[in-house]
Amino acid sequence: MSQSGEQRRYTLGEFFSLAGDERMELYEGTIVLMSPAPYEHEGVVANLIAEFRMALKGSPCLVFGSNLQVVLLFEDEQKGTKNVTVLPDLSIICDRTKLRQGRCYGAPDLVVEVLSPSTARNDRLLKRHYYEKAGVRE
Repeated sequence: MSQSGEQRRYTLGEFFSLAGDERMELYEGTIVLMSPAPYEHEGVVANLIAEFRMALKGSPCLVFGSNLQVVLLFEDEQKGTKNVTVLPDLSIICDRTKLRQGRCYGAPDLVVEVLSPSTARNDRLLKRHYYEKAGVRE
């Protein structure tokens, strides 16, 4: 997105303006474009969503697929950066006050990332770190 050799850092507001309907995440100011998942991946996600919805029937919790932007609000003392926005494959939110403006602000109660060869490293290392730091319980 930057035309010079330097990588531009984006604020949360700039990210929201640019993202629109595009599938992208924001990692500490860096925009990461998301490619479409293969059908096998989407099938696993769909099955998990169905199972969780049945298990949580009657509870205040809501189950979401990968189109819900999750804004993880924290500051990294070492890097001085704030806010990461991710699109987990599945998230469960029980505190509905976190749902505003079509997004989740704060840590979901549970997130699931279905590993694909192209995203496994990011999911296992970087996103897991973000989830833990933001206080995702499961």
